[in-house]
Amino acid sequence: MKRLVAMTVAILALAACATKGAKESAAAAPAPPAAAAPAPPAAPTRSTPSEAPRQPPLIALDPSLPVSSQIELLRSDVRLRKKEIVAQAMQLTEPEAAAFWPIYNDYQSARAKIFDRRLEIVKTYAASYDDMTVAGATKITNLNFALDDAIRQLQETTFKRLSKATSAQTAARWVQIDRQLEALLTLQISQNLPLMPKPVGAAD
Repeated sequence: MKRLVAMTVAILALAACATKGAKESAAAAPAPPAAAAPAPPAAPTRSTPSEAPRQPPLIALDPSLPVSSQIELLRSDVRLRKKEIVAQAMQLTEPEAAAFWPIYNDYQSARAKIFDRRLEIVKTYAASYDDMTVAGATKITNLNFALDDAIRQLQETTFKRLSKATSAQTAARWVQIDRQLEALLTLQISQNLPLMPKPVGAAD
């Protein structure tokens, strides 16, 4: 569970750093040099992109903390970092921002409750993993289906509100960004959870 918490924070930090780094690189581009005396043309060279420096995590969780405390830090940090990424990607004008953020904050409040329910399912899965029953596997899977449906419904409702308050294009842009971030989180969680165990006595 501690590894799951740390990796989930890491993927958000990576996304935030990537977005921030791209803008900083563009802003820091050198100005064209002043005119100088003509020089013999240099032989053409093929430029190779240099590897970007590894960015440190934006939030480092203390592994000595209880898992419950790490989850609390994760809850608050996910909301903070996600909002930073959304703000950078949306590129809102002042009038758009005034209409967008109150609706977004409503969405995030509702989304946080779904996120908490997802973490509870993960905890239940981890606790019952070694003694997984047919009923337990069925319940966990159905709970995940229900949360997926809840997220889709919440996104659809928020899309309609944003379309009326801003524009359909702005609302659609937000849906794309939100789903990309959700996909990153889901991927990291999935990669750090073991697959459902086989039934007792099943061949390997």
